[in-house]
Amino acid sequence: MLIQILQLRTIKKRRDKIAQDAKLSLAEFREGKLKVQSATDAIRELQEFIQYE
Repeated sequence: MLIQILQLRTIKKRRDKIAQDAKLSLAEFREGKLKVQSATDAIRELQEFIQYE
């Protein structure tokens, strides 16, 4: 039972973080700080970013 409680808390924290990131991203997009791009371009950019880490 304790493990389930801890797992649920962890899941809630992850969801809260995702929601916070989404709100920030939407705000930045509305402010014009993010560019519109296709999914293909976004994936390519992410792959390039990952390769350089």
